[in-house]
Amino acid sequence: MVSFIKNSAGKIELVFNDFVVKKNVCNLKCKYCLSNEAPEWTNTEKNEILEYTECSELGIRLNKVLQEYHKTFDPRILRISGGELFLIKNIEDFIVSCNSQYEAVQIITNGCYVTEKKLKALLEIENCCIHFSLDGHTSELNRYRTDTLDVLNNILSNIDSAVNMGFYVEIGSVLTDANTKDYIEFVEYFKQRYVDKVKLYPFPIRGAIAKKMYAGDKDIHCFGHLIEKYEEYKGVLAPKAYLEDIYANLAVKRRAQRCLIPLVSTQLFDDGNLSACPNSWGVNTANIFHDVNVMEKVTNEKVYKLFLQNKPRLKSCFDCYTSMDIVNIYLNGKISDNELLQIPLYSGKRTHDLLAGIRDALMDG
Repeated sequence: MVSFIKNSAGKIELVFNDFVVKKNVCNLKCKYCLSNEAPEWTNTEKNEILEYTECSELGIRLNKVLQEYHKTFDPRILRISGGELFLIKNIEDFIVSCNSQYEAVQIITNGCYVTEKKLKALLEIENCCIHFSLDGHTSELNRYRTDTLDVLNNILSNIDSAVNMGFYVEIGSVLTDANTKDYIEFVEYFKQRYVDKVKLYPFPIRGAIAKKMYAGDKDIHCFGHLIEKYEEYKGVLAPKAYLEDIYANLAVKRRAQRCLIPLVSTQLFDDGNLSACPNSWGVNTANIFHDVNVMEKVTNEKVYKLFLQNKPRLKSCFDCYTSMDIVNIYLNGKISDNELLQIPLYSGKRTHDLLAGIRDALMDG
């Protein structure tokens, strides 16, 4: 049985509700996308209406799935993604409508449809963070995501709009043989424009395609330079401990660090399915629409024993490292309370108190 922390109402306390909406709807065809390994994810229903209103079929389902989810779970942060979320008309209205249940909201987007109108609507959320997926500021660095310069320039413009409107912005970059060697150029681009307004979170490519696109041994040295010169670049970089983990993993092409993400997060799909890990979808732990006792199914799911080992045990874990690993870095004592609280996504009191309690319990144990 998994030792989740429960609140006074008996609900499982979590850092993240990682909510995936319409996973099969996206405008880009990134060459390394993990959906390529799951073709059913790319099948869009014919005549599907991609619009959120409280009365639309999609709207009723989204509101219902969160209502049911919160009967069992008490998460601090809503991390919401697609597919490409902003392909859904008025989806920002849904995000605004449910944000009061969370201390922070993080929206994952490829940036193509982040309009000023949508951003203005999202300003209603007190702590709304936008995470853009982008591998580089040039067509060459970004070629595995899109080879169209107009698309790239549009994304960069939308990042600029989000920053200027006051959003905390993260940039998640998949490190491949296309961008790792020259990643420092990407860092310099943001350093010249957005010091202390944008934070970069690079992570290695994963999945079956990784063997073909993984960075070569000679490509990773710029990360050694970034760590060495961290004080010069820290205004746009993730915490130093994060980069040190990335550098170590790139060198051996394998994750060595323990992961506790499944202890503090679920992945919820809009069809009601729950996954034990937001980065590995091999096992559904429950369906909140169909299972009578979600709590019992989740807490007795045996896959957690594999996920929560001291070292990675599952194939899907060996090459996995994402921006969510900030939680692991903190729980493993590699960054301080002050460093964690400087990241807006984790600055909420209830978020910090939960993580600090888990960290202290781990150290005592």
